[in-house]
Amino acid sequence: MTHDGVRGDNSDSGGALIEQGVVPAVDNLLADATTAPDMVGLVATAVAETNDDSKRSREKSTRPWYKTPSVWWLLPITAMGAMFRASTIAPRTELFIKFACDELRPEYSVEIKTVQWESTNTTPEVIPITFVPPGGQTVKTTLHHPDKRCAQDPVVHRAAAKLSAGITSAQGILSVLTLGWWAQYSDRAGRTRVLGISAFAVLIADALLFLVAFKGKALPGGYRVLILGGALDGLAGGFSAVVAAGHAYVADCSSPLARSRIFSFWTGCVYAGAALGPSLGSLINSYSNDLLSTFYVTTVIHIVYGMLMIFIVPESLSDEARAKARELYERDVNGHSRTIVGTLWRLTSFVRPLGVFVPRRHHAGRAGWRSRDWNLTLVGIAAAAVAINMGSYHFKFQYALKTFHWSSVQLGHWLSLVAFWRALYLSIILPAIIKALYAREERLFSGVESDDEKEARVKKVDLLVARASLLVDLFGYILIGVVTSQTPFIGATIVLAFGGGFAPSVQSLALALASPSAHIARREARAHRTSLPSSAKQEIGTLFGALAVIHALGSQVVGPALYSTTFGASVGVYPRAIFWVCAVIISLALAAFSFVRFDGGFEAEQSEHEPLLA
Repeated sequence: MTHDGVRGDNSDSGGALIEQGVVPAVDNLLADATTAPDMVGLVATAVAETNDDSKRSREKSTRPWYKTPSVWWLLPITAMGAMFRASTIAPRTELFIKFACDELRPEYSVEIKTVQWESTNTTPEVIPITFVPPGGQTVKTTLHHPDKRCAQDPVVHRAAAKLSAGITSAQGILSVLTLGWWAQYSDRAGRTRVLGISAFAVLIADALLFLVAFKGKALPGGYRVLILGGALDGLAGGFSAVVAAGHAYVADCSSPLARSRIFSFWTGCVYAGAALGPSLGSLINSYSNDLLSTFYVTTVIHIVYGMLMIFIVPESLSDEARAKARELYERDVNGHSRTIVGTLWRLTSFVRPLGVFVPRRHHAGRAGWRSRDWNLTLVGIAAAAVAINMGSYHFKFQYALKTFHWSSVQLGHWLSLVAFWRALYLSIILPAIIKALYAREERLFSGVESDDEKEARVKKVDLLVARASLLVDLFGYILIGVVTSQTPFIGATIVLAFGGGFAPSVQSLALALASPSAHIARREARAHRTSLPSSAKQEIGTLFGALAVIHALGSQVVGPALYSTTFGASVGVYPRAIFWVCAVIISLALAAFSFVRFDGGFEAEQSEHEPLLA
């Protein structure tokens, strides 16, 4: 399904598929195969414990195929949705520029047409010319590309950047506040209910977009009404709620033996769809010459998606599991006071998972900061810096439109090219590199190893991949900040595609640092093809919930505000300034990772086998 907003992340993203995982993050989607927020909290844990029983009861029942929940109900729809979502990224950027230009530079939109005719009259003639004032006598049926002068006007770009940041921030703030509630609601009402509600929330945002396109001058605030669409999308949980509900549906329908393989295939399909999407949007726009043509198609997809989720796709959670979730939820709600303090406690529950990043006391014999383990805190700082960087995507697109005089057609082809290389790297090249690193370590440690020694090797590889990915990103941003022509710019952005290994490696590393027992349990479960203990599930869910909060706050709140201000201030003087800010942010993440040490505190690791990180 397509879920407009920013995200496309993007994420993380999504913005954010060009930089971090599935662009942000699909905005975040082309940017990062976003960290799907795992179900966290009391209700989610209890439901996870009842899922196996519900699966067994479903297997014993004899349902017809069209009433049996399956991954194959959701997978094709999700891949198509990612493709159509990504198809709107380029025209959306150009559309924001047009909205701002029509309001701030109305003289650019005046069309002067010359009419020639032959006349045999030799005497002067009076030709009446009638000007039709704006007021609704004519109705626009198409929305053409903005005037070339709009794409070069710093004032217009500044306004478009503020609009993009406003939409993203409104959606991001409300999404962070409501995501936990929607995750629990999916336990009580079902996964398909959440997916259907999300689709119809996006339809409202689509309707506002068309309203602004055709009647924007008559609306209070003009094109700024689009921020309301982002807010409504955020109230419905945003793209993060869609990802969480979709992943929960897959987990409900798959066995532990096949789950890892299914999620890998799922991610590959999403990447493929997101890589094709921008080119699809460019193809539609090139044939129709209407900026809204892609949005007409995606609106139809949203309607079909919502109808499928509500009326066709079978629910993955059994009635018994949902009833149990409702019972536990009521018990949890009644267990808290209904005072103002109790209400505030529930409203701020989304930030409580961040407590996992608080430095923990490590060495009892030391005093001050050396007595605590700062590794996970440093990993959280680095993850936050990268998430903030994912909030820069829309402004990078504006930079390309202004600097290289591209339209949304050229922008879409460029997005597909970068997304293709990122997908290729994450699906083929990076796994091969990691496999080679593990093989090298196995040769170095040929003897019998304990679990702790094996865990140390895994952490070393994760740390190496994360640092190398940040170095590639830093080099790519410096390169973009230096080049001034089109071809080197495209090459430099492809270099950034090879920095996509940060997200998966930092998740694995954070889990190993936060809860070694849960990390070992997850590894053993995969090796022996068994399910995770409930305690390990809760620890993993809490950590990934914290990473999801960091991702949402960075990519959808802090990042857009920072880069909107930077781009707005520099677009008329030095528009490449945003890339140098990106380089500085990545440098901060790299600096945080440089202090990560194993065997406690900031002490260098004393290992006789150090060559991997030396």
